[in-house]
Amino acid sequence: FSSLVPEFKDVTIGAHFHSTIDKWEEKIATAYNNGCRSFDSAMKGIGGCPMAEDELVGNIATENVVDWAERQQIPLQLDKDAFKAAWLKAAEIFV
Repeated sequence: FSSLVPEFKDVTIGAHFHSTIDKWEEKIATAYNNGCRSFDSAMKGIGGCPMAEDELVGNIATENVVDWAERQQIPLQLDKDAFKAAWLKAAEIFV
């Protein structure tokens, strides 16, 4: 990101990571600190990489990214009521 973002100033460079539970925050923080401002994630971390040898590897949970951004005092364009409703619906669907 530190090389791409300055070179392609008119392009939004985003990130999608697969991670274990103990590594997701490091990945988000490193990308953010190097200029990434768009993150793709999955509600409740559903999904992942079926070819991974570690069954704990999955998508980074959207709620974790939101929580991280709020702790960093990063302003979000997010309707919190709609987000909560979507999270509750995901909790019903993906047990």
